[in-house]
Amino acid sequence: MRFRPFADESGFTLVEFLIAFGIIAVLFASLGGLMVSGLRTNRFAEQETASLDSARIAQGQIQRDLRSAVAADTTTNSPCVNNGAPAGYCLLLYYQSPSTGTTDQIRYRATQTGGPNGPTSLYRDNECDPAFTCANSRLLVDNLDNRHQNVPMFACDVTSSYPQISVSMVVSPLSAVQTSGTLALNTRARPRNIAGNSC
Repeated sequence: MRFRPFADESGFTLVEFLIAFGIIAVLFASLGGLMVSGLRTNRFAEQETASLDSARIAQGQIQRDLRSAVAADTTTNSPCVNNGAPAGYCLLLYYQSPSTGTTDQIRYRATQTGGPNGPTSLYRDNECDPAFTCANSRLLVDNLDNRHQNVPMFACDVTSSYPQISVSMVVSPLSAVQTSGTLALNTRARPRNIAGNSC
């Protein structure tokens, strides 16, 4: 009977195993970092899209309210000053209620939270009495940068013979993580029966 030597059974040395383990650990750490970075970028993109969508929806709501109003006011701000909104950050709308025939009021007011660099929040108050004491209030947008950028939200545009309301929204969707990246959304609309009145 002839003796056959066993196949080479030598394995990895401890040094080889540690080197391989280190290489694999570095690869997994790199992949993990890429995944975390991708998730963070995706979250910021979703926040940006949500902020822009909220601002566009709010603009559409303001345009609809303006077009159905019989008068608009950006100059008499006493119902807004009482709520902390300076001139240019409040819009008062008067419209004829189709159900009762009486004049109802809507107020848009922008307030700032978190100090001078904090975001601007836009609210829509409805079911307001003539003194603009309003029964309902709804937050439309909560991440605008108008006050920080010193861009008034509402203005009366009298460049034409028919006054219009100019609405400007400065959207800073990534303001929590970076100081740039603002986008200005501008629109104009006018009440249907503002003849003889200025805004």
